[in-house]
Amino acid sequence: MNLISTASADERKNRMKARIMIIAAVLALSACAGKANSSEMEKPELAASLSEDREAVREDIINSEYDNLIFAGDFSVSYPASAAVYEMKPVQDMDKNADKLFACYFGEYDPSAAVKNEYDTQLETDERFALITPQGSICVSEKSVLNRVLFGTGINYLSTEIFDQSSSADEKYKTGSEKLINEVTAAVRFPNKLEPYSYSVQTLDDGTQAVTVHNRMIVGGLPVFDLVPASSDFGLEIAELTPSVCNFTDASEAKQFTVGQGFEEMSSEPCEVMTPEAAMDLTGEKLSAYAQWEVRREELMLIPMYTDSSRSTIRLSPYWVIWFCTDWWHESFAAVNAVTGEVYYSEI
Repeated sequence: MNLISTASADERKNRMKARIMIIAAVLALSACAGKANSSEMEKPELAASLSEDREAVREDIINSEYDNLIFAGDFSVSYPASAAVYEMKPVQDMDKNADKLFACYFGEYDPSAAVKNEYDTQLETDERFALITPQGSICVSEKSVLNRVLFGTGINYLSTEIFDQSSSADEKYKTGSEKLINEVTAAVRFPNKLEPYSYSVQTLDDGTQAVTVHNRMIVGGLPVFDLVPASSDFGLEIAELTPSVCNFTDASEAKQFTVGQGFEEMSSEPCEVMTPEAAMDLTGEKLSAYAQWEVRREELMLIPMYTDSSRSTIRLSPYWVIWFCTDWWHESFAAVNAVTGEVYYSEI
């Protein structure tokens, strides 16, 4: 299926308006689902696979005309060729690999020095600290960094750079993070793939500048969303997953690595998704026409939601996430359900 338009600017504008009218009508029907037969409702046009020419898709989006959306000079579009819905559950008994973790991080050590309690297994020396939980949470850290780097919306980060978007992104932080992540996760056979996504800079209480690398979990080629929306009326009950991070206090070596939890795949079901162009049209229609948003990037992601009250399993579903601000802990974005077309917006 050809997803790239070769039409003139006027034709593209008319096509975009027609798409918005159709999609808006679909959403209006969805709002009246209680009065209509859902099997007879028209759905957004979906595709089993997306165009491999992402640059052409990007150009199509930025050349479309929106009343309320403008695009940053480094605006990018990111997605794999196909998508799926995943059912996952937390891993269990990962703390059985404590010896492997400690041997990897400390080298030779006295096993009797390890301390196990109902929550985790820990080991520390004068210079280093490490722990692992049954659910797969891991922390390895040099004592000089432990508990000094802070996270949260109140932290005054000096800057945030995304590795695959900004030409100024510093590759040494990515390389250093990958080295420590790969060593630790391979040692304990951590079940999920982690990739460095961005790094943020903050100043510590002694004036030292610290760098925090935000790593994303990757499932089926898609990054897993790991933020908690700031808006209380966001509309989606997103499962709160602790982001994986690496911390630096100098430019040469990662001093700390933490990951919140590991997950095992129970099942997956391939699904068709709407195009990134359609998701952008829906976002422009959803947001106020009397304001203007600068779009920095659009990417297909998996948003996690709990499937039961006990929170024993999560479902990862594909959403187009359209980012307006990508500064860590200060993000603003729209999330578009890639199958139904429902649009949600969060801003800090």
